[in-house]
Amino acid sequence: MEKLNHVYVGDLDEQIRKFEQLAELQEQYYNAITNVENLQIYQSTLERITQLKMERSIRLLRLTPDMLPYVGNFRSR
Repeated sequence: MEKLNHVYVGDLDEQIRKFEQLAELQEQYYNAITNVENLQIYQSTLERITQLKMERSIRLLRLTPDMLPYVGNFRSR
């Protein structure tokens, strides 16, 4: 019964960790070679981290699409 109360988010935690490491390197690269393309790549990575964190929160809260209108759209990405 206790296991039913747990929600697995380890896969998302691992992805978040990897993307955060990537973002750190991309930020260093952008600071070394400043151009629009490097900035866009860095910002895209930050956006992906935000999406993963949102997905993690949704999973932990056990929200369903009928609870939040944008959950369905968010998960379809």
